[in-house]
Amino acid sequence: MADAELEAIKARVEAATPGPWDASAPDEDGESIVGAPGEWWDWDHTTCEHYDDAVFIAHARTDVPALVAEVERLRAANDRLAQRIGYWHSRYAGHPVVDELHALVQIDRRAALHPEEPS
Repeated sequence: MADAELEAIKARVEAATPGPWDASAPDEDGESIVGAPGEWWDWDHTTCEHYDDAVFIAHARTDVPALVAEVERLRAANDRLAQRIGYWHSRYAGHPVVDELHALVQIDRRAALHPEEPS
């Protein structure tokens, strides 16, 4: 996922009504209402024909921020690992195992951060 995509997701999260959200049980027409609890009849809600869709949408308000945080955590861990390998490469350049590990990390980082580019 490109940085721009992640930033766009974060912007949508910030712009949305604060969560958590909930989904009502289906009414007599089979529709569920999704929104922030206590605001069902305010304009900050939507209806869904399928209860499972309503539950998915309601959980997205908390699931998406959690997933964004996990992506950011994993990227930071990846950066720390790359820095450590870069350090060992700078100290032991020319050692076949260190050189190979450094090359593999560079390839993997490029592929992970820019999946649209061929590896």
